[in-house]
Amino acid sequence: LFPVTWIRFDEVLAEQWTGGIRPDIIGRTEGRPLLIEIAVTHPAGPEKRERIRQLGISALEISLAHLTPENMAPVALAREIIGRIANKQWLYNHKAEQAAQFLFQLAAWKPVIRINRRLFVHNCPLRRGLSQMRLADISHDCLFCEYCIDNGMQSGAQQIGCLGDSGIRDYDDYLQS
Repeated sequence: LFPVTWIRFDEVLAEQWTGGIRPDIIGRTEGRPLLIEIAVTHPAGPEKRERIRQLGISALEISLAHLTPENMAPVALAREIIGRIANKQWLYNHKAEQAAQFLFQLAAWKPVIRINRRLFVHNCPLRRGLSQMRLADISHDCLFCEYCIDNGMQSGAQQIGCLGDSGIRDYDDYLQS
């Protein structure tokens, strides 16, 4: 939902306690903290992830587990920490959680119906005019639809979260809503 971006920190602190945890780095930009965990031997565990979520502070984990002593030279290390995206993951993203809450409230939650052994939803906004019922096949239509925010496949839910009627499909659309 959010584009890749560079963050320029106003302040960087190492190994400072905050809210009962001690992240490897705390970067501040415009007064907002970003916690950064550097995973060399093991990633942040579930307890730490949950504590970060409870604090409501965005946290990023940078994995350096793939590095060897040969590629730990300062320039190579800086490139891994700053320049690579593939070795980074959000432990918690406050902005993304706010967006998700907004989108889940905005979504039309359409009940799943079973016809023969296939699952469908009625009133697909992208199937206007195709049939009176405007059925969408969940495994073919919803699974890859840019407007589907929850296809129920993971949770076994009996409803689909659809943003088709809202027209929100990307970050720019979300900002304009």
